[in-house]
This record gives sequence, structure tokens and C-alpha cells, in this order.
Amino acid sequence: MVQDNDGFIYFGTGEGFYQNTGDGSGGFEGAGIFKSDQTVASMSGNLSTMTFTKLPTTWTPSAQSAFVNVNKMVFRPQSNEIFAATARGLRVSADGGATWDNPLTIGALSLTATAHDVEIDSDGGVHAVSGNGLYYSPDGSHGTFTKYSSDVLPLSSPSRVEVEVAPSNSDYIYVLEIASDESLGAAYRSTDGGQSFEEI
Repeated sequence: MVQDNDGFIYFGTGEGFYQNTGDGSGGFEGAGIFKSDQTVASMSGNLSTMTFTKLPTTWTPSAQSAFVNVNKMVFRPQSNEIFAATARGLRVSADGGATWDNPLTIGALSLTATAHDVEIDSDGGVHAVSGNGLYYSPDGSHGTFTKYSSDVLPLSSPSRVEVEVAPSNSDYIYVLEIASDESLGAAYRSTDGGQSFEEI
């Protein structure tokens, strides 16, 4: 759930950290991203009448939709962009959800592995997890993402990776590696903006 610079609220649906088996033991498919019909300021403190509408650009009647699972949403105030970690990679919208694009490209290749997490640091940098890799861009634009190499961040073969950046100092980056059996694999910390990590 995020709020943009104009005061509109967005929330993503779906649970994508388990298989969508449909038998009650796994996750469940969502229905895209919903947006409030009014801004928070326009409600004068009374949010009880706020309603939400599904953004049609975030859903097609197909399990292949990227937005079948919205695992995380963040807002980048510097550019008024919404980033969503989805079932088919990272997505970004700069026009209030009217259009979405995949900014996580390496060369001509658009990465579409499940995105588990995305974070915006205090400098506007974008940290995104796609598959079992962690990527960074100083502004989230196309072609600017680089993957942390195994020499810097020695992840093994995790089933899930989570990242967090200290809001008080973007040089402090924390990474959790979840093993295939869902146990904690390792925890890492960088104090130099991702130039190096140590296991903690």
C-alpha cells in the first residue's frame, strides 16, 4: 500500500510467496492494483467514504498477468513513480497507474522472474529483488540497474531475498536470504552503500 505525491492511495493484491495451488495450503491470486477515487487531503480527515477502483492496466483475466501477485509496492517521491514487485518482475508507473513498464532491463533483456521486494532509499535509489538476485539503480530508470555480484554479496541459491535500507543513512543496506526450506539462510549488512557486504 502506498500514497503518491498527490495523495491518492494504491494497494496491491495477491499473495505470491507460495505456490498458487488453490488448495488452501499455498498463496492466492490477487486482482491487480486498486486506486482511491479521492486524495487523502480532499477527505478532510474522514476516510470512511473513500472508495477504490481496480486499475485496468494491472489486470487481465489470466494467471499470466504480472499483477496476479503484488508482493511489495513503494513510492519514489523524487519522480512521483510507483514501483511494484510482481509475479513477473518489477513494474513502474509514472502516470498514476495509467501505464506500467518493466524498468529492470539488462542490455536488451527484460527480467521477468518473480520480484519479491523493492525499496527506495533516502537518496532515491531503487533496490529490487528479481528471482534470487539483488539489483540497484540510482534512479530506477531503464538500463541503469546493475546486479550485485557474488563477490560483493555471496548469496547461495535462496528461495527468497528481502532488502531494507536504513532511512537515516542509505549507506546501510540489509539483506536477508531465505533458504529453500523457508529457514533463514543468512543476513548481510553493507555500511558503504553496497560496495561490500558482511554476514552478520
